[in-house]
Amino acid sequence: MTNVEPGAVDTDFATRSLSTANQEIESYQGTAAHVPRQVFADTQHMDGDAGKVARAIIAIVESDNPPVQLLLGEDAVHYAEQQMTAFAENMEKWMPLTMSIKR
Repeated sequence: MTNVEPGAVDTDFATRSLSTANQEIESYQGTAAHVPRQVFADTQHMDGDAGKVARAIIAIVESDNPPVQLLLGEDAVHYAEQQMTAFAENMEKWMPLTMSIKR
């Protein structure tokens, strides 16, 4: 099983296929409710080629030794690197507590 994590891919998902509620619920402000507008803004440039994404997935399916995770696209790598950096910083910050449970 492979977890495919694509970056922005040029499809119609961000245009005619994307629909959101017209009314926003105040309680959801500051949550992921705003993501569609930010991520799929008209000014957003989608670098990923959907055909190449499909071919990459087929290559993984046909692979004898597929990866557990596969990033596709520069932006996917960029965001993964940000997450890894934040994870390492958090781990370092809490290392004394983490290591304090030894008998």
